[in-house]
Amino acid sequence: MVSSFGYINDSNQLLYILKEKIMNIREKLGLPPKAIPQFGQSRSHAMNSSKKTFKPNIQNKTVVLDGKRYKVKLTTREIRTLDKKGVNLL
Repeated sequence: MVSSFGYINDSNQLLYILKEKIMNIREKLGLPPKAIPQFGQSRSHAMNSSKKTFKPNIQNKTVVLDGKRYKVKLTTREIRTLDKKGVNLL
């Protein structure tokens, strides 16, 4: 991944390291992986169906862990859970 001089060789390695860092923050907070949209159908009274996408309510929050600030995308349910646990959210 990293060359002998400590430099990152290509952009894919940089993305991998950044994703790994984000996942570690979520793991430190005790959260599952990032929420994704779910798919289903809307049904009328006549039982006609149309495709529907249920999007998670994602908010940008700053979390303070060990004196460092991290910007994390959290769902409103995760924000409530972290607030209950006593984690500092800005």
